Amino acid sequence: MKQIRAWRMTKPEYANSALSGLGARQFGGRFNSPGHAVFYTSGSISLCMLEMLVQVNKQKRLDSFICTGISFDESLVEWRPAGSLPNGWDDLPYTRVSCETGDEWLNSGRTAVLAVPSVVVPQEWNYLLNPVHPDFKSLKVSESTFTPFDRRLLNRLQV
Repeated sequence: MKQIRAWRMTKPEYANSALSGLGARQFGGRFNSPGHAVFYTSGSISLCMLEMLVQVNKQKRLDSFICTGISFDESLVEWRPAGSLPNGWDDLPYTRVSCETGDEWLNSGRTAVLAVPSVVVPQEWNYLLNPVHPDFKSLKVSESTFTPFDRRLLNRLQV
């Protein structure tokens, strides 16, 4: 089977717990309600950066992030293209509709990974990883690297 490479971007102080799903369990996210451990990754480092930028409202330590690569077999993925998601999955801000989709997937235990389109770049994929799924242990974590945001980009965006 094909190997998929995904990327997770975190602040350095959270690098050791970046793959725990604790932040999403505490606060929730687009595809999970609080109480559900999951962690969000993207199909490229650049998409990770865009996803991070749309979450930031101030220029606050945007120059210090760690990006971690995670590889997994395509057979571990449940694919949910936009047409299979309920209306409103891409609402801004996100609503209960998308949370229910992710919560149902997590509760079902069908797969270790859920692939969903990015709201920022709908032609690209974000991957939700379930750290309590039995197949989670087969995911391979590779290098973690310091990944700065280019100041020109931040200046243009005025963040």
